Amino acid sequence: MTRIVRKHLVAAIVLAAATATGPAVQTASAASAKTLQAATEALRAGGKTLVGPGVYTRQANIADFAVQLTQDTDVCGTVTLIEGDGVQLAMKDAANVTTQGVAASATLRTAAGCADLTRNVELMCTGAVPCIAVWRVDAR
Repeated sequence: MTRIVRKHLVAAIVLAAATATGPAVQTASAASAKTLQAATEALRAGGKTLVGPGVYTRQANIADFAVQLTQDTDVCGTVTLIEGDGVQLAMKDAANVTTQGVAASATLRTAAGCADLTRNVELMCTGAVPCIAVWRVDAR
């Protein structure tokens, strides 16, 4: 993907986040929009990327599947918090048990980890306020 296409894709994502309505979406400030663009470019897809980068916006303490795999896969996940108190990325096995979890916060903005035999990857904003985060999942 060329740099110009990525720039327009990120701008469209920021615009969608800023203009969407409903309780599940938080608007990005101007400063956060620049951070969002930088994080999305830093996490751009590589040779082993399964999915992402993706932008996650959600109310606090509601979990969502980011990836549901059809077979057990060894994966690594990365998440960067843009706005909010925190975000968790959980890698789960076929029984939906978390085998590895990582959390980004206001102190530690980016977190990454790997897990074997992963079937699902789940994201959840933590803390008292909604969050905006960028994430990516790669094959190990």
